[in-house]
Amino acid sequence: MIETVLATALRALGVGPALVGHIGSGTSAVAGQVALDTGGQVLDLNWKSRAQVPEHGEGPVVLIAATPADLFRAEPAVDGFPPAAGVVVIVLAAASRPAPPVPSPPGLGQWQGLLEARVRRLPDQGWWWQFSFADPVEVSLVVGAVARAAAGGGRSATCSVREGTVHRALDGSTWQRLGAPGMADRAGAASRHTVADVPGVDERVVNPM
Repeated sequence: MIETVLATALRALGVGPALVGHIGSGTSAVAGQVALDTGGQVLDLNWKSRAQVPEHGEGPVVLIAATPADLFRAEPAVDGFPPAAGVVVIVLAAASRPAPPVPSPPGLGQWQGLLEARVRRLPDQGWWWQFSFADPVEVSLVVGAVARAAAGGGRSATCSVREGTVHRALDGSTWQRLGAPGMADRAGAASRHTVADVPGVDERVVNPM
């Protein structure tokens, strides 16, 4: 369903093939189908190579993240993306919240060319943001604003993270392994484990304040 609706939205955003980036578990299949439907290019941001990012782009940019934490991971990864007048951001799974996560402009006057902004709840507990600008804008500014909104924060300065270390720090697969049934019984002697065995937690998502 997401792929079909997204393909329709991209055709409405303008001409040119879309640049479809994805990050987090379970996003590659969605990104691949969207690129196939729109004639776009897929970019895996989990293992991003800057050589893959085109210098210029004519079409919209789509970012598909598995969770809000993955969305924060994507902010430095999309820094080299070409500016775009149409931007779509999708988070496939997020915790329920009392109000829609409406993003705030990153700064005064930076979104004067904003023509349209939409926030949509997806049926499988995800969220969808769609932006249309009069002129191309920096994609990382849009992604940062959406990430802070998705985590419940406002227009605050972005926490800087080193791109080389962020993937290990927010590795969801490690948390899944540590939380697997029977893990406590298999742990055995605690002396075999160190703090380094436990992945970091993105506090911007857990506690946005």
